[in-house]
Amino acid sequence: MKILDFLFAFSDSKKIIFVDCEEDFQLFIQEIIIEKEIAIDTEFTWRDTYYPILNLIQVATEKKIYLIDCIKLKDLKDLSQIFSSDKIVKVLHSLRGDVTVLFFNQGLTLFNVFDTQIAESLISNERSLQISYKNLVKKYLLFDLGKKETNSNWGKRPLSESQINYAADDVRHLLRIKKNQELKINKLKLKEELLTCANKEKLLGEKNFLEARLERHTKKYRNISREEIEIFKWRENKAKLINTTPNKIFNDKNLKLIVKNLKLPRKRNEYNWLIPKKEIREDFLSKFL
Repeated sequence: MKILDFLFAFSDSKKIIFVDCEEDFQLFIQEIIIEKEIAIDTEFTWRDTYYPILNLIQVATEKKIYLIDCIKLKDLKDLSQIFSSDKIVKVLHSLRGDVTVLFFNQGLTLFNVFDTQIAESLISNERSLQISYKNLVKKYLLFDLGKKETNSNWGKRPLSESQINYAADDVRHLLRIKKNQELKINKLKLKEELLTCANKEKLLGEKNFLEARLERHTKKYRNISREEIEIFKWRENKAKLINTTPNKIFNDKNLKLIVKNLKLPRKRNEYNWLIPKKEIREDFLSKFL
């Protein structure tokens, strides 16, 4: 394993270890399986694909930070023995996005989770509170955490020193924050509610994309017709088939116009601007017109 000595943070000098080959990955599994709790985060890209692309998994223990290169390591199924273990607490911040990318990229499910964002909302008695990781670090550890690589290209290799520092910092402080929060959670007798809320978020992260997106669409526009639902589902399935975002098929505004047009006598060429790509347009018209 590559130990990146030059990247020790001033506040918490954990060794940063880069895992980018099968031999190192198996050694990582052996080291982590004996831990009682670990911190987890992911970095991924999600611009033009149906599902997010997993680029990096960060795992922290009390002494080490592991950066698992998901570009070089394609098969990560052995992580299931860690992520699914009830004996190891998995600490994350705002877990839904991480759950989604792990589940839909690698089929990995997390059990026994502690979400620091949810914990803080319960401690503050503000159930809708979505405090940032940066602000939690400031509150509990009393220093500012730089977040310069938020929109970084995590699929590019090699990763820069700044990217590695950023990725490591995303898990570096989670275990310490959890310990501070746990004292308050236990004092307020909120442990069961925390588990319930975290499990609910986990299930939302693993929810079928079509079902989740249709639910959001229905809430946004309300009173949508049966025809609109049918076309929405067609768009979703087409996007999944060709691995693109649904908006690249046609956006919600055009979806509404398409539904309206189908109720009127229209010529095929009147759909050209609503569904710009010819192949997709012809496929749609053959089904609905």
